[in-house]
Amino acid sequence: MEGARWVTENCRERGLPFTVGFHGGGEPTANWRLLTYLVSITRQLAAEHGIGWWGYVATHGVISECKANWLAENFNLIGLSCDGPPDIQNSQRPTMRDNPASAAVVNSARAFARHGTPFLVWATVTLETLDRKPEIARYLFDHLGARSIHLEPVYRLDRAASSPFGDRDASRFAQSFLIAQQWALAAGMGIHLSGSRFDELHGPFCNPLRDVLKITSTGDFGVCFLDIDRASPRYQAFAIFEGGPPASVVVERIE
Repeated sequence: MEGARWVTENCRERGLPFTVGFHGGGEPTANWRLLTYLVSITRQLAAEHGIGWWGYVATHGVISECKANWLAENFNLIGLSCDGPPDIQNSQRPTMRDNPASAAVVNSARAFARHGTPFLVWATVTLETLDRKPEIARYLFDHLGARSIHLEPVYRLDRAASSPFGDRDASRFAQSFLIAQQWALAAGMGIHLSGSRFDELHGPFCNPLRDVLKITSTGDFGVCFLDIDRASPRYQAFAIFEGGPPASVVVERIE
């Protein structure tokens, strides 16, 4: 795999561990055989080059206990999406078969905890759940065993006609976040909001100023997941080219 070899060589030269994250563009566990293959091959490359390996995976948690156990055994950190109590979770994240997702997420969280694998919970806050952040924090702590959570407002995408949040909602969001934060700190749980982080260079899934290589589902190298469509006028600004066309990652087809 060209992308992995490139990263491995750079990490070896700088004395850094091979760090890989699986997230964005859908559910990483949906293509289970590809995920397990990529973990195996990147671990192998890191070992061959005498460097460490560190892995992160993001998941919606609606997976079997067997898969949850495998993730816990093979990743150093897991990001778990859960928007709150069952009525919120099942409404905002319905499954294709309309089976309640909340119970499966709880089971996955408990599997991670049994293995002692650190996990953080990402909860998307909508206009409908704006004032329920303290309740959401308590649920994630009590039922998922979360020790670190991110409460993130849903934000506008290019394909969306409008944003569910407006300027008038900022003070309400801040007030309920501070109440949730006060409770979480007293309970010993970390609570975060992406917002502004003055101690690091970052962007919304876009890291042109950081040493981060992002590989899209089409096999292209780039630095921004917001522009992965080759038809986008901004695509070429973020794609990495070698000799003309975008460099591609060669992954063996797994039958």
